[in-house]
Amino acid sequence: MEIATIVTIGKVAIKLGEIGWDAYCEANRVDADAFSEERCRALLDDHRDTDEILAAHGVSIPE
Repeated sequence: MEIATIVTIGKVAIKLGEIGWDAYCEANRVDADAFSEERCRALLDDHRDTDEILAAHGVSIPE
């Protein structure tokens, strides 16, 4: 597993937004694969709405 570059991680954070990124990080804090180059690229290539992307990864944004 290769950790994604800071640029790739930054692009994912921008795509998910501050609240979405925080929720993604919290849900995956013990899963280093969540921040792999492969997973981050897949998140960037996913054209669904942010809520749908997060739900597909088992993440929900707190109300």
